[in-house]
Amino acid sequence: MNSLFIHFKTMKGIGKLPTENDSPEEISQRRRAVIRVFPIVRMEEGKLMTIGKEKPTIIQVPEGTERIMQLQAKLRQYRSRYDMRESPSKQMDTICKIKVLEAMLKDSFCLTIELERELCQTYGSDFDHDAFDNACVVIRDYCATGGQMVKGGEGLPEIQ
Repeated sequence: MNSLFIHFKTMKGIGKLPTENDSPEEISQRRRAVIRVFPIVRMEEGKLMTIGKEKPTIIQVPEGTERIMQLQAKLRQYRSRYDMRESPSKQMDTICKIKVLEAMLKDSFCLTIELERELCQTYGSDFDHDAFDNACVVIRDYCATGGQMVKGGEGLPEIQ
């Protein structure tokens, strides 16, 4: 639990853990937020890792230029699927995957809770939290295993 608490306290803009001075409503809201933000996690080689198919809190660029090139090619694929004439609500899965990959490749990591907040503000009622969660799980799996756990889709492109 300590690694979870420390990680929570160091994340920017997330808020705070419930305290004994909070009202029951505040405690309930904060507990729900903590559960949403922090899936089941464990420390592995000094890195916070998710267990299962929960949305990761941090997605890091993998080591190795081949995987990075595959992710860049995948980002180009996602961008080619996006149709500006179509409603964002009908393309939210693609939009979320684009935004997660862009953030991760730009900064070498993606803080998913911050990105989720930004997208929620940008797209309002068109934003789909489930599509975002799915995008995070898919992109993390692409980084960690090359997409071995992803069902359906085209997978990562081959780099020649």
